[in-house]
Amino acid sequence: MTTVGGHLLAEDWIRKLNDQWDRLVDTTVAGFVQLGRDLNECKASSAHGQWQKTLAGLKFDASVARIFMRISRWVQKSSTLRIEAESNACIMAILPPDYTTIDQIARLKEPQLKRLIENGTICPSVRRNKVAEIIRLDKVKQDQERILKLQPRPGKYRTIVCDPAWDFDAFSRGAVSRMPYAKQSVEEIAKLDLKRWAEDECHLYCWCPNAYVLQAGALISGWGFEYKNILTWVKPPPFGLGKNFRNATEKCLFATIGERTTRADNIPDYFCAPRGEHSEKPEEFYEIVRAASYPPYGELHQRKLREDFTDLFMAGDIIEAAE
Repeated sequence: MTTVGGHLLAEDWIRKLNDQWDRLVDTTVAGFVQLGRDLNECKASSAHGQWQKTLAGLKFDASVARIFMRISRWVQKSSTLRIEAESNACIMAILPPDYTTIDQIARLKEPQLKRLIENGTICPSVRRNKVAEIIRLDKVKQDQERILKLQPRPGKYRTIVCDPAWDFDAFSRGAVSRMPYAKQSVEEIAKLDLKRWAEDECHLYCWCPNAYVLQAGALISGWGFEYKNILTWVKPPPFGLGKNFRNATEKCLFATIGERTTRADNIPDYFCAPRGEHSEKPEEFYEIVRAASYPPYGELHQRKLREDFTDLFMAGDIIEAAE
């Protein structure tokens, strides 16, 4: 290497540090894969009850062990990585030296992975949040394509549960960007016309973030329902997002068409339940709906299949088959 006054020149420092980085990446990623391979082999050969004892004796947590095991299985099964290996490309030079980022990369679909490797997105310097954003945007795109195929399901209901896909301008754009589904403006939500599914006597449960209670009230009125009460979901820590106060609750507005009251008069206007996936509502809420309101139950944007709740929309091809 070239030196001036005993010191390396800048270009030589660059070369030296890059060489060290390449060696670090190669050995680190190879170590992740080998550790995962050994963990999988250990589990496969363990006698009954021995695997849990092995996990308890490790210097790293069992959840970390499972990540390494997933990485190893993914490297073995991925057709894209196999093609890279067959073309004499070094797999270790493609993946970053961070097992949490590799675990995120392993969630990519094979066509995505191939494309992102070819365009240089997947490389040793890629960050975990970059990969997570790619996965989120793909989910949003799929959700948008799914929505375009939906058609209103014929039928009338005595109870309707509505969880609009709010486009949150009350939160930071960074928070909004993490939401893995297609969003709708208040104007788009208003056009859903929930009254078309309502019987002459109907209960409506409309979920909304705390910052959108007024907008939700206007939506309910525009759909032809009369506001009656607010049901509050109290969530455990850690607290959620929010500009002025951190959200520890979520609101569900109860409204009606007609004069039909609830089936019981001993249900409080709040309930406590753990969080689920993003935007998922707890089973405790559906138990309240069953206790307070009448079947048949319709649901807008159904995220989990429940036998006694019918999604208000269905794919166009299902409607064509029914006709």
